[in-house]
Amino acid sequence: SLAELKENVAHGQSLGLIGSWTYDIEKNEMFRTEKVYNLLECRPQDLGSNLNNFYSHVHPDDLKIVKETKKKIMEGTEYDIQYRIITSDGVEKYIHEKTSVLLDIENKPVKVFGIMQDITQQKLIENHLKELGDHLNQAQMVAGIGSWKYDVLEDKFWGSPEMYGIYDIKPEDFSTDYKNATKLIHPEDQDKALLAMEKHLAGESYEFEYRIPQKDGSLKYVVAKGVPTVDQEGRVVSIIGTIQDITEKKNLQIEIERQQEEIYKVQRRFQILVQESTDVFEIIDPDGTL
Repeated sequence: SLAELKENVAHGQSLGLIGSWTYDIEKNEMFRTEKVYNLLECRPQDLGSNLNNFYSHVHPDDLKIVKETKKKIMEGTEYDIQYRIITSDGVEKYIHEKTSVLLDIENKPVKVFGIMQDITQQKLIENHLKELGDHLNQAQMVAGIGSWKYDVLEDKFWGSPEMYGIYDIKPEDFSTDYKNATKLIHPEDQDKALLAMEKHLAGESYEFEYRIPQKDGSLKYVVAKGVPTVDQEGRVVSIIGTIQDITEKKNLQIEIERQQEEIYKVQRRFQILVQESTDVFEIIDPDGTL
């Protein structure tokens, strides 16, 4: 029955945090469901048919785009936007609004149907994830660590901004297929990268160290780690990993090894001199009487 249908619609809108409205262009009349007023936390008489009453609920930073979009109603143009509102109690909400236009036989718009959905929780989660992502990028930058993902099925390779910084290239200059990406590695270390991929595709985690030639002719030392992910059938579908710039640590290690080698050479020369001196004394006084 019509009553049951209306009841189902009402419950469906309530569960989905969705309100709907209809604007009759010819009559200049606006009809809104109760859920619209619930989303705005206001009464029907607070809005009426005057759009300015509705605009008072829109967040000031989003008011311009909302006004520009609402003008399209008179033209019968459909739209799909997201914006913020501020309820009568000062609560900020995120709204997703979408419309559909009814045309007459002459293709002139006569009615506009719209839905308004409360997407506050979704947007808050998105904002938190973005904030977390920004913090992660900052942490990676401070630690000199980049992250990457290789889609095995699509043969596509993606990296974080810090990874591109380590390679000293722009994202658009980075080849997204793995074999071409390995060409950025020092020629003597490219086999290591290919071996690492073989290990990953076999379902093994792997870590290896390699060099990246820089534009100024210097070398950057990095260590890469990768962990494969598998689907329900046990197939490796992607590999997620990190890359860390260890150039400073590696150069320090090389310098320490060089100094140790110099010390060893000095010690060795000293031992030879001592041995030679002993041999000279034995020749001068073979009987040990001096």
